[in-house]
This record gives sequence, structure tokens and C-alpha cells, in this order.
Amino acid sequence: MKILLLSVSILSLLSASAHLATDPAVPDALWTRGWWISRFEAKKAEAARCDYPVVFLGDSITHGWEGAGASVWTNNFLSGPYRAMNAGFSGDRTEHLLWRLRHGQLDGLDPKAVVLMIGTNNTGHRPLETESVLDTVLGVKAILKELEHRVPSAKVILHPIIPRGETVSDPLRLRNDHVNQALKVYVARSPQVLWCDFNARLVDAEGRLSREMAKDLLHPGQVGYEIWARELRPYLDYALGRTETVPSAHCGAMPTSVDRTSPRAMRPEANVYWLKDGPSHSNPRMLRKREEIQSNLERSYDLVLIGDSITHFWEGKWGDPKHPWSAYASITNRFKTLNVGFGADRIENLLWNVRFGGMMDGYQAKAVMLLVGTNNIGESAPEVADGIGAVVAAIRVRQPQAKIVVVSLLPRRATKDIPNYPFAAKHREVNMRIRKLEDGKNIFSLDLYDRFLNGDGSVNEAFYVDSAHPNGAGYDIWAKAALPLLERVTGHATVENNWVFAIQYLNSDQELDQTRDLVRRAKTLGYTGLALITGRDFTAWTEAEANDGSNAFVGRNVSLEAPWRMPLARQTRFRELAAFCRERTFDLVPLVWSVGYCSMQYADSSLVAVWPVRDVPYVVKAGRGIFAAEAVSCDTSALDCVIDCTKKTGRARTAKFPVRPARKYRISAQVRTDGVEQAPKPGQVGPILGIVASSVKSGHYLASHTPHLQPTQDWTDVGFTLLTRDTDEDQEVTLRVSDSADEKGFTSFRNVRIEELGIEYPIRRVGTTFVVKDEETGRIFKEGIDYETVSSFGFLSFDRRDPAFELKVLSGGAITDGMRLLVSAYEPKSVYGDQHSACLSNPELPRYYRRSAAALHRMLDNRKWFLSADEFRVGCACESCRASGKTMGELFGETIRAQRDAIRAVCPDADICMWSDMIDDNHNAIENYYLLYSPNRGGLQHVPRDITVMCWWGAKASVCLPFFESHGFRTMGAGFYDAETEVATRASATAWAEAAARRFGFRGFMYTTWDYGIGCNHAFIAPWIGELRH
Repeated sequence: MKILLLSVSILSLLSASAHLATDPAVPDALWTRGWWISRFEAKKAEAARCDYPVVFLGDSITHGWEGAGASVWTNNFLSGPYRAMNAGFSGDRTEHLLWRLRHGQLDGLDPKAVVLMIGTNNTGHRPLETESVLDTVLGVKAILKELEHRVPSAKVILHPIIPRGETVSDPLRLRNDHVNQALKVYVARSPQVLWCDFNARLVDAEGRLSREMAKDLLHPGQVGYEIWARELRPYLDYALGRTETVPSAHCGAMPTSVDRTSPRAMRPEANVYWLKDGPSHSNPRMLRKREEIQSNLERSYDLVLIGDSITHFWEGKWGDPKHPWSAYASITNRFKTLNVGFGADRIENLLWNVRFGGMMDGYQAKAVMLLVGTNNIGESAPEVADGIGAVVAAIRVRQPQAKIVVVSLLPRRATKDIPNYPFAAKHREVNMRIRKLEDGKNIFSLDLYDRFLNGDGSVNEAFYVDSAHPNGAGYDIWAKAALPLLERVTGHATVENNWVFAIQYLNSDQELDQTRDLVRRAKTLGYTGLALITGRDFTAWTEAEANDGSNAFVGRNVSLEAPWRMPLARQTRFRELAAFCRERTFDLVPLVWSVGYCSMQYADSSLVAVWPVRDVPYVVKAGRGIFAAEAVSCDTSALDCVIDCTKKTGRARTAKFPVRPARKYRISAQVRTDGVEQAPKPGQVGPILGIVASSVKSGHYLASHTPHLQPTQDWTDVGFTLLTRDTDEDQEVTLRVSDSADEKGFTSFRNVRIEELGIEYPIRRVGTTFVVKDEETGRIFKEGIDYETVSSFGFLSFDRRDPAFELKVLSGGAITDGMRLLVSAYEPKSVYGDQHSACLSNPELPRYYRRSAAALHRMLDNRKWFLSADEFRVGCACESCRASGKTMGELFGETIRAQRDAIRAVCPDADICMWSDMIDDNHNAIENYYLLYSPNRGGLQHVPRDITVMCWWGAKASVCLPFFESHGFRTMGAGFYDAETEVATRASATAWAEAAARRFGFRGFMYTTWDYGIGCNHAFIAPWIGELRH
């Protein structure tokens, strides 16, 4: 019953049928007949013959000054400076007092103060269906307008309706409190009206009204009138000119049923904007919305838009439906929509709308999209964010079945009056805070802020009609960003993406033709896009070409993220492919920015992850520091072996050898194959040489190498570099040679050698110091004074440096021939022999992303992007990464956000996806992952929820998809993974379809092959998509 009484239906709130509270009338109750007109005439005559400086107007509570309050009246208002006339009439409602004023109640008087309390009979005598809270407020406002006309020189001291009922939850008290809320807003904007609120003095600390204060829990006793008189006197002093001090409580007290300590944004208040122009024009927009809801016989909506003028103006420029934005049609054509945004609303006004104004009553909504807060920006960011949270909570109460989309505050454009909008930082903090409201189930965030900015971070004025309101282009940005999420939360979404994945370089016209043929074929079959990966960093396991650092090598092998390093012909082919796809409405989705394979190394090798190399011995000879190699003690004879791949045992040999921390070693050998089955894809390796170290808790190799050999190949020299960890835990490591994958043939190893290396490929950047010191004294020498400045090598190589690095001693410096030096540096650390990761704390990395995103978007004009951020198996150990105090997972999550922000800067409506594994607690987001220095944990919380997660572990699809769904992400499934038969292909498609069925926010599938080259393993694209459709 309590909830029913609290609910203010939108129909009653907007009722304009009779305007009972504002139509002047004489009371028609039987008990008022006779005495009421007689009292009116008597008071009218009293006003004509007496000059009162103060007049009291009201109902029975004011009339009661002549009853329970008589003695108090005599002591305060009968004579003296506060001499007053009491024109309170029992039973009066607003319309009755209005009638009295218009029929001469104050004729002949020129008071300096009018004390007004009215309204409790409006709310107490009429149900909400007959008179709404707004109607009562309009009635009081009409009286104030009348007083302004009748006694223009008087100050009006307006009291709120005093508490009634025993507790704060009394329905009539609550209703009165909502009237008081709205009146207080109006009073705050009226210079002639003073708000004197003494309600808190009439109740105890818990808001309870006692029988001692009011026997009938409505009309005060003598004590109540004493409180009234005491609280009123300072206001009368000000109104009568006895003091120039405005009473400190003016507009300060809160209604007795509301938390008095809450920030303003969390205290529901009716918006005085609604009350302008009188009852005959009481908010035409609200009346239109009432009619709209009444005409909706189903009483349901797909989508309700709620907020301030920015939401209101979806309907057209300045909210005028005659000049609609085309973006609004893209919303309303898709969803049955109700827009209850109201211009000038602050958070507290919207909170009042939701809780008491009926904006969420009388229908059911599938989704609610909320944007509010820009009108509160003068308050602190926590207060604004908490207020928005209160609105969300109120919507959840009113529409528990609805999904709520919380839209970020938009940036505000500079104006002539405010050339540099001062609240940008506060907007960002509010947006950061409200993102935390998202739970991925019922509440979702939509961050639009950066989409309204230029690449340099300034506000894009092309999206605005004024400082705050978007134009058509701005609403287009909003609509494009919102539609996928709204389709998801309303249940309208279908599988929107069916991509085919391919690796292709486009180094020739033939490769371009092959790619076009794949697009044609895939389009015919029903695929919607091509996810294209390119560059040697992604296909190192199939490449034999060595990186010589030349422009020619980089131009052939660099990925899509660095078009400026490509030759013009290769750029042109990519542009032609993009145009070819656009003509066929076929998505071209470039994969960029591999963290794990450091795809950016070909544009800037200094971005690579590094490990320290400590105290490497050098000796100075003839002005040069030369590495002083020390022999490594190891018996490798056991590694000379022949492995019979047909047997299940005896497939590996091992040998131990001592190592120093943070030092480099070279392992070399000769390998021969005879009839083995070499597989061309990752994960299927034949001969392998690897280093097992106790410091690697994941169980993976500290370093390893898989030679790229033919099934039968004569003795071949192979080798790889070992860089040990900077820990004393590894005093000894194990070298293992094996072939555990091949099932036939023989693999042979011989001449295995281990030797220590000096400095080879130093990386120079922030966080990678280069130190040379005297072995004997520990003195640190000065770069550029004692020895020549050392630069980064310029490109990454997996081979032994030849000629070896030497330190060039400068004449006149402190380094002399014969000295023994200890040299320390930072060098790239690889895994699997040919994979590098990126340094995620490098400040140059975000700048690289921004440059890269701009260049790629210019070349392809693409809207969809794929972040190739998977499998970073090496953690950077530079000084910057270690000083950050962040886990590898946290650094990774922040990197993904930086990549996303770089894309948004050039493509505000970008649709972005990423691989799943490194942020998946069920996959690679684990405590010990490969060679990371810290746990791969904590990244997920930093990844923006507007990125779609591409899950690729088919065996755990039924676990991974709901995991990301529970964290608020949309998902896709990367299936197929080079199945070898059509039957296996169909089985893979079936498994993914079953895992995706009924998954909230699942967007589609990707046929995924890691075979290099178009057509190499696209034989099953027809049965794959056919099975999905089935």
C-alpha cells in the first residue's frame, strides 16, 4: 500500500482537466457554509479599517492562531512591530484562498509582510487521481502571483506545509514533502519570497510527530505555535526593514522525510522550469507525453530516453519535432521509443521525475537510456556521479525488468563567454566514476566523450549547435555508438558479423587478386567481412628471410599499422582492396598492434620489451672495449643423438650447465631430419631446442628454438640466444633437445655448443640505462666523455651480432688500455627464438598508436578494427615497467585502452574487437604466464566495455563467452582453427553455435585459419557458415 501511495502516476501528474487547485472557488463543504462567507466579509472589513504591517494567510493551521495558538498570538502579533491580521480559514485549499484574494481580501492594506501557509487540504482532501503534486504546487504559485499583483511591495514569507502523520513514511506527509520540494526550488528563484522552514523543529530526530506537538497529528498545539512564532520573527524583522540580514535558514532546511545530509544531486526536487507560465500552460510537453502514453494501448516500450535537454533535443533542433534530426529516426525506426527528456533538468529534478513525477510509471520498458548531469557540473564530481547513481537506482525500482544504459557526460564546446570550458577534467572524472555503475547484466555504460573530440583532444565544434547541445552530426555519433548496445539489451540483436580470417602481405598483384577472389566467394556464401592480418611479426614461424634492417625488408614485412614504412605499390594494393570491399558492403577489418609479437618493432625497434644484461666483462685494448669471454663448463656429449619418432619414449635428451643472472649465452647445434612430418603451423613443432629454468614457474622454456626444416634435410646449423633472468634463483639451467610431435622418421642432433655472449643489441630509451664501470674500483664512467655514446642497434635480429659490439673509448677520458670493465645494458628478450613482446610502460607507445591509427584510417577508411593483442609471452623488465608498481595484466589493460583511445581519435564511431585470451581468467590471465615478471592479472578492469572480445579457445567456448558477458562485454567466436576435414569443420561450427546460443550480446563468428596465404586453408568456408546457419 505504501508503494501505491508513493507512486504518482503520469496520468494524474499531467492532469489538466479541471485545474481545481488554481480555479478560484468558494468552499462547498456543508460545514463551511454560513461561517466562511461571514468570516471573509469580517476580515475584509477589518482590512479596510486597520493598517496592518503583517498579514497571515492560510488554512486551519493559520486559523488556529485564534485557538491553540491564541496566547502566543497575543504575546507576539496582537500589537507591537509585528502587529498582524489573521486571515486563516479552516478547510481552505489553494483555490479558496485564491478566490478570497481576487474578491478583496486584502483591499485597503499595504502590508510589508505576508505570511503564507497553504496546501495541506489540497493533498489531504483529494486523491492523486484528482489532484497531483504538480497541481498543488501550481495552486500555491498562483497565490504567489496574485500577491505579487495585489501587494507588490510586500515580502511574502512562505512556509512549507508542516508535517502531518506520525512518521516520515506517512503517505500524506510524503506527498506534502514533494510539494515542498518543488516550492523551495521556485522560492530560490523569486526575490520577493522568503522560505521559512521550521518543520524540523516540530518532529524528533527520526522525523516522528508526537501527540504532544499535534493531538490529531496535523494541527499544532501551543508548543507548536510557540516554535512557529520564534522561527518566524527573524523573517519578519527582515521583511519589515528592522534588519538587513537575510535569515540564515532561508531555503536551507530539508523536508522531514528526506535525508538532510545528502548532496543536492541526490535530493529529489521538482524543476521550477515546469511551473512557468501558469496552470493554463502547465508544461505542454508533459501533456503531450501523457497523450503519447495513453495512446500506447500495449503500455510497453522497447526504449525510454530520459535526461535533460540533450536527451529532449533528440527529437529535433531545440527539441522541435518539425525539424527532426535524421539520427532520431535511426533509433525510433528500430525501437518503439518514448522520449521523456526535459530541458533544464538537473539530476535532482530527474530523480524527482522518476520517483514521484510518474516518468517511469504506467508502462514497461525493455531499456532505458539515461544522460544527465551537465547542468550539475558546478558541483563536485563525486556528488554528480553519486546523483546519477541515485537516478539509476530509482529507475531500477520503477522498471526492474529494464536494462539501463548510462551515457557519459559529453564535452562542452567553448563559447564567446567561456572561451576555454573549465570543467573538462570534472566531466572526465564523472565519466570514470559512472562507468563503475556497469554490472554487465542490468546496467551498461556508453562512453561518448572522446567521440566528440578532435585528435588533439579539443572539442570538435562540428558536432554542436551551441556549447552543450549536439547537432545532427553529433546525434549521428551518439546513435551509431548506441545502436549495437541498444539492440543487445532490448533483445533485437542478431548475429551481425560473419568474418573470414586470412593472412596476406599484398606484396604482389597476384596476392591482391587472390584476396579479391576470397572476398567474392565469401560474400556469395553470406560472410560479412574479411579480418586481415599481415606482416612478418605474425608469421615468423613460416619465414626464413632474416631481418637485415633494410627499408626493403621492412617495406615487405611491416604490418598494416605502419603504412608509412610500406612501398607505395603495397599501400596502393591495400587501398584498392579496401575500395573493393566497400563496393560490396563487405567489412575490411585490419588486425593491428600485436603486443605479444611486437608488430611495432619494424617501425620503431626501441618499443620492444627488454631484460637487463648485468656486469658483462670487457677489457680495453687499443682504445676499444672488447668482450672478455669466459668458457661455459658443460658436457654436451649426451645431446649428440638420433631420435626415433616412431617410438613413444626416448624422444628427448638433456644436459645441465651453469649460468649467471642477467647474462647472455648462445646455444648452437647441427640438426638433421629424415622423413619426419614437419607441420607448418604454430603449436605443431618438430625438432626443438629449449632451456628449462627453475625461475620460470609456468613450466615453459626460458628460451627455445624450433628450426624451420624440411621433412628430410641434411645437417643444418641452427642456434638461438639465451638471456637469463635477473635473479639468483637460476644458478644452473637445463638444455633439452627433442622431437615429441613427429610420428615418423628420425631427427638427429650433434655438435651442441654453449658459449657466453657480450652486449649485442642494446636498446636506448627511457628506463633502459647503459652503464660502464671499472671492475676494480666500481667507478662509473661517463658516456660521451669517457666512451662514445651508444645508440640502439636500429633493428631486431635473432642472429648473433657480427661483428660483435665493441665499446669505443674516447681519448682524454678516464678509460685507459688494460682496464677491465663491467658493462650493463638492456636488450630485447625473445621467446620461441623469434618472438618479441612490447614494452607497455614506454611513453612513446601511445604516440605510436595515435600516429599508426591515423595513417591506417587514411589508407583504408575502415570503421572496424581488430586489436591483435594476444600472447605476450615476455614481460618487460626495464626500469620504467618495474617502477610503475603495476602487474603485467594492469599494464596490458591500460595499453588496450590507449589503443582504443587512439582509434577513437580518428574514427569516433569505430567498432573495435580484440582477442580474448590475455584478459580471460579461464585462459591466459593467470598468475604465472610464460616469462612475465609479474602476474597477468587485473587487465580486464581497464579494458573499455565498448570493445568486443573475440574468444578463440573452442574447448572452453561455453565458459569464456558467459565470463565476458558477465563483465559487460559483447563477444564473438573465432572458430574452425584449421580443421582438416569437412566433418571436423562442421563439428567446430556446431560447438561454437551451441556455446553462443542464448548468449547475451554475442555478435558473430570468424572462420579462423593461421595458414599463410589466401586460399591455403579456406577450403571449408562453405560448410562452416552453412553449419552455423543450420
